[in-house]
Amino acid sequence: MNSILKKCMRDHTAKISDKIHGTATEVFKNMPAFLDRKFKSAMKMLDPEIPLTYEGYRKLTPKEEYEANLSAGTKSAIDLAISTLYMVEYIFKYEGQTIKRPLLLPYAERGNIIRISNTPYTVSPVLSDRVITPSDNGVFIRLLISKINMYSVSRNIYKNKQKVPLSIIYSTDIARVAVTTDKIGKPVPPIALYLFAKYGVIEAFNKYTDVKPDDILITTKLDPHILEKYDVYESTKVRPRSHRDATYEGHDIKVCISKHIKESPLTENMVSSLIYSLDMLPELGEDLEEVMTDLKEEKHFWLLLLGRLTYKDAYSQARIISDMKSHLSVLNGYLDQTAKDLLVEVGLDLEDFFDLLAAVLDNYNKWVINSKEYNSKLENRYVDIDYYTSYDIIYSFNRVLLNLNRRKSKTIGNLRYKEVVKIFSEFSSKRIFSLVKSASTNLTLMVCDISSDNIYIKSTSTLEDQSGPILSNCGNTLRAA
Repeated sequence: MNSILKKCMRDHTAKISDKIHGTATEVFKNMPAFLDRKFKSAMKMLDPEIPLTYEGYRKLTPKEEYEANLSAGTKSAIDLAISTLYMVEYIFKYEGQTIKRPLLLPYAERGNIIRISNTPYTVSPVLSDRVITPSDNGVFIRLLISKINMYSVSRNIYKNKQKVPLSIIYSTDIARVAVTTDKIGKPVPPIALYLFAKYGVIEAFNKYTDVKPDDILITTKLDPHILEKYDVYESTKVRPRSHRDATYEGHDIKVCISKHIKESPLTENMVSSLIYSLDMLPELGEDLEEVMTDLKEEKHFWLLLLGRLTYKDAYSQARIISDMKSHLSVLNGYLDQTAKDLLVEVGLDLEDFFDLLAAVLDNYNKWVINSKEYNSKLENRYVDIDYYTSYDIIYSFNRVLLNLNRRKSKTIGNLRYKEVVKIFSEFSSKRIFSLVKSASTNLTLMVCDISSDNIYIKSTSTLEDQSGPILSNCGNTLRAA
């Protein structure tokens, strides 16, 4: 062949990407550091009064790995079947004493193949949404720490004596407690209450909307000058459907917003959530004006109201406020750095979980109405392996922190070292085996079945969809970036 023609063909022909051999190999190399970042982020959920710190990690030698397998006791089983697993030790300190938790992590062979108990599996990347998945029925929020569904209900409210329907965005997944029925039936917990409990009503409006402290007034009495300068929102005093109190009378709280403030979904959702919550527990409306003179008391008021819409009536007020304070502390660690980076890609630059709740309140209707268009845009999606292969490990670690918080709330003084070690024992080194032993098949794994000589055909070309069937033969992975 002519050398000039040969050079032209070589220079202008698309080259085969090295990714034809699989991407899982590189992804799994970074898994120890990936988990390191997640553990650091999750530690924000821990009660500040618990003196537990995360110190980092190190890879164990084969001898250390063998000794770690034996440390569980003389009857601990060692799997002699071939597995592409190695052990990394994550280190914590409690009151100066070290707690070491070894974890088995996978590494991949050529072709995105891992072996667990001598069974080969193909690792398929997953085309995932960037944290937010809207649908016709609501909005799904996928975080490493929790998976949260959010929905909307409509409630009639008076605005300047005219009845208008306003939305209330709620979720029963954030608190994760069984909702039981009492005289108020089965209420829905508005997510705006989390903002009120975190910042207080006035500061929540000031932080997230154009409503400044001088632009909002919460009162039970209307003076003539209020009607001139403010839009007045108030309850219709109609008993909510789920409410079972035959003597229901409603409340007189009025939320007044300056007329120069433009209407926005966020502002209206916060107003409707406040009024609806008091509709469910109108007896608390009498105390609102008084507690708003003291920010600490006001936050306790909203914690109590949020707790009453979530817990059963048998709990004391002190118990509810204490539990909800611990719950609010846990929420500080819900939005990790990975989720923040993904949300930036869809135009949301957020600092914490409470910012995310405000973003949902502001965008919920837009996301739901345009859900098909939103989900069809590739810029709202990305390819992921880490989340699906490490979810059980991170979930297990989060459970440890939640159990520590729960134990601390029932203990006077610090927990004993042995208690902490016992709780950490639930953080098993073999959590990775749940990838193949759980009741439902992990989305990113399938039993390896390659009969051809070309691994691309049945292995490295496959791409799973977060909510659909396998997308195969994705030709663009053949070309170098």
